[in-house]
Amino acid sequence: MTNFRDDLKLLFDIDVQIAALKNEMQMAEAKRLVLGAISPSLASLMPAANELIGKRIDVLVRAKARLEDLIDKEHGGGDNLG
Repeated sequence: MTNFRDDLKLLFDIDVQIAALKNEMQMAEAKRLVLGAISPSLASLMPAANELIGKRIDVLVRAKARLEDLIDKEHGGGDNLG
């Protein structure tokens, strides 16, 4: 049962990371607006930063889905994991 508990903890940790990255992306948009008022050239760098954050979110979302599938196969009854 320890593996199951560890797997659930990992799912929780992934969820926390996804939420933090989504928050970071929202904050980056706010920073872009402020930077745009100060220096349009600096603000133009923000979409690249958001793209990287988006890629990190995508990787974590796919990893979470895969882990949920594996947990369901190994332990069954994973309907309430996501």
